[in-house]
Amino acid sequence: MKSYVYGTAGAIVLMLLVALGISHSQVDGLTKDRDRWRKSADDYSAAAAGWEKNFRWAEQLRGQERDGAVNATKAARLTCDSRVDAARKTSSAIQSITTRETIHDQAHCPVRRGVGFERLLDATGLAAVD
Repeated sequence: MKSYVYGTAGAIVLMLLVALGISHSQVDGLTKDRDRWRKSADDYSAAAAGWEKNFRWAEQLRGQERDGAVNATKAARLTCDSRVDAARKTSSAIQSITTRETIHDQAHCPVRRGVGFERLLDATGLAAVD
């Protein structure tokens, strides 16, 4: 009977050791899985930081491009406004020359007279260029 008890106790101890070995290998596997997941999470976090940095840089460039476009539009508008003003002055000068009252001589023929250098410059738009 002693051998039966020792045999049974040995079998139980053997089963405990096998179970302990299996659970130890499972713990090792879980530890390796945990480490892989942790490394993967760190890699994704680093990649996300890089993506965020690139996104912020691209947004900064877009802002600079938008500001440049706004400034170019403002400059073009100012240039256009100044050209329109110059054209209006020229048009006004030409109109004042062409609508001026005609002087006639004693035979009722129109008399030619000079326009004047300043008015001619205004009419050609050259007076605006300084």
